[in-house]
Amino acid sequence: MGGVRSVRTRKAVSRMRGDLARFRARGLRCVAELDERGREFLAGSEPLREDGDATFTCVTTKGVGAISVVATITDDIQGLATPALYGIGVGTVIHSTVDDPEIFARRITHMRSYLGAYTGAFRTGDTVYLSGRLVHTTDGPRSGFGIELTPWTAAESYLATLAR
Repeated sequence: MGGVRSVRTRKAVSRMRGDLARFRARGLRCVAELDERGREFLAGSEPLREDGDATFTCVTTKGVGAISVVATITDDIQGLATPALYGIGVGTVIHSTVDDPEIFARRITHMRSYLGAYTGAFRTGDTVYLSGRLVHTTDGPRSGFGIELTPWTAAESYLATLAR
């Protein structure tokens, strides 16, 4: 399936990985192998958003600081194209450059990644370690906090990893 960039195919593979979740806990080797192949497929075929995609049209962000957290993916629907957008719920703050990070932790609702490696890499229910830029996001009348992973700075290292 190398070179496949279809969003429909990526959604099917992502749904397949979700369906495997109930069998993964049993430790079946064939399930683990199929899940890994699905993860590799999603990581290796980065579909970009269509030119007319309005997902980020009215979104503005302002950097607040840096933050590292353990979070749970709450929504993966917008994670299948680059830039990927995932809903998250923060469980634990590991490190932060802002004062009182626990106050921000309750208000962090999303993670946006411009790094193709994270496109389609996570699904709802996954626990992830995130290290990135804490941003205040405004989307028309809505506003909130998020974690942004961006390759556009050499001064910081941004990371998202499944926690086990």
